Amino acid sequence: MAYTAVPTVTTGELWTAANQNTYLRDNMAATLPAVLSRQGGSATLWTNTGTTDYDAPNDVLVQCGSAAWAGAAALTGQVTVTYPTAFSYKPLVWGMANFDGVNKEEINITLANSLSSAVSGVLNWKGLNNQTAVDIYWLAIGPV
Repeated sequence: MAYTAVPTVTTGELWTAANQNTYLRDNMAATLPAVLSRQGGSATLWTNTGTTDYDAPNDVLVQCGSAAWAGAAALTGQVTVTYPTAFSYKPLVWGMANFDGVNKEEINITLANSLSSAVSGVLNWKGLNNQTAVDIYWLAIGPV
């Protein structure tokens, strides 16, 4: 997306929500780093493995966020994240987990059931301490 110049608005003129959304969306997209190429086994299915080089499409979506798992004391948990905007195909997804309690433990997150609209993750912490809350941070990149 190209950068949108800020229009001049004088006193008494209306600046609508549509003006604001267009300005923010276009200018935020214009400042994000571009994904110019990628490697895999399919031009459209980014999750297919392979060694073929592809030019990335013009419309690449980068989304990230955080989620929380909370439950009864356990050594494992599961969380599902629904993306704010669905991708046209499954995106590439990375996740990490963090626990800030008294008993510091290594936490593994296994992403499974990846869809164009959501991803699920299974959390396993190494240790003998049951947890009741874990924060999850995720990054998804894929075609719009």
